[in-house]
Amino acid sequence: MTDAKAGLYEGCIANPDTIQTGMKREDMPEMLLQFHVPALEVDVTVVLYFSESAAPYSTERLRATGWEGKSLDDFTGIGRKPVTLLCKQEPYEGKITTKWEIFSGGTFNTQNPIDKKSFAARVAAITGNAAVAGKSGVKPPF
Repeated sequence: MTDAKAGLYEGCIANPDTIQTGMKREDMPEMLLQFHVPALEVDVTVVLYFSESAAPYSTERLRATGWEGKSLDDFTGIGRKPVTLLCKQEPYEGKITTKWEIFSGGTFNTQNPIDKKSFAARVAAITGNAAVAGKSGVKPPF
């Protein structure tokens, strides 16, 4: 692994032929992708999980790499596009570990759009605070 600082990095699939698939558990198919991170001159591993709940997100991340297939036995296009990788530092069993993910902001898809004033009022009703920015001392997650 690398001593990379937490943050966002551009990366591309190092070699589509090195993609590995397997099972973490019976209900957890997984795919291991090797990415090259030019800014660090390292290769890193990203794991995508395909459980029932994780599959839509993993599929979205796989599409971000350029995957054009309709089935996960067809890797056509994987690696065609560079992606943004998120490097995270997380505690695990008393040690700090480095974890890499394909950064995906997701897509905005709501069936009930509302105007800004209604949105602000709704957030205030949920949080009990009309001024959600800067007053709590809590840093936003971005």
